[in-house]
Amino acid sequence: MNKAINEISDRCVECKLCVEECEFLQEICENPKQLLDKLRDGSLAKEKKGRIPYSCNICDLCESVCPSEINMGDICLEFRQQMVKEGSGPLAAHKRFVGKQQDWVLSDAFSLSLPDPDTKQCSQVFFPGCNLAGYSPSLVLKTYEYLRKKMPGTGIILGCCGSPNQELGEETKFKDIISGIEAEMENLGASEMILACSYCNYSFKNYAFRNHTPKFRIKSLYEVMAEQGPPDIMKKSDWTFSLHDPCRARWEEEMQNSVRTLVEKMGYKIEEMK
Repeated sequence: MNKAINEISDRCVECKLCVEECEFLQEICENPKQLLDKLRDGSLAKEKKGRIPYSCNICDLCESVCPSEINMGDICLEFRQQMVKEGSGPLAAHKRFVGKQQDWVLSDAFSLSLPDPDTKQCSQVFFPGCNLAGYSPSLVLKTYEYLRKKMPGTGIILGCCGSPNQELGEETKFKDIISGIEAEMENLGASEMILACSYCNYSFKNYAFRNHTPKFRIKSLYEVMAEQGPPDIMKKSDWTFSLHDPCRARWEEEMQNSVRTLVEKMGYKIEEMK
């Protein structure tokens, strides 16, 4: 991230390709150098200044259009981490709502770690993430049953990947969460994690595994289902689907293709949006 900060130069004043593509940057600055000057001016604790680094969605769009592949999201994230260290971050609303959610999904009441209850073995683990497990426990159970049928020896871990903490700049909490997941995987003897959530996938790939060699492989649930075949669901209509890929799957072409493969294997048509 420091590398990205150091690469912002006077050339960025003239280029502005990232600003042309990003509504956040258009609202905050005329060019990346101006944004960096605002972040560096020492007044991040002030309400308006403090909101600047937390207003970026960290979608990586800026990096994709920048000739030097500078990621303004990484820069905003570094300043969030600085605010946390100084005690001015996260923002009050984050502490009130995200903090409360994280206390719950990381608690013993929510967490679970088990091998396949039938085989007592665990070659791979299903990690549905906190949101899916929170709003649709029945779907998690059905998906887990499918995986155990197709891939005996599939365990399960319920919990959170830590991405909310990481994106708020709470780097220490995030690393503790990842270390805990790695320890659970090691205890179960699993070498692969099957992820239902695109956010979890992004979190592991782009943050957790960025600076160290992972102790296990990760794979999207949709890639696994495309390989193993869809569940035995009778086609009920002649619907045509339009699919909106989640933001965190923007660059995950294999995941996107796997979802489309599943829809087509179930006998439905797809009409892509513009």
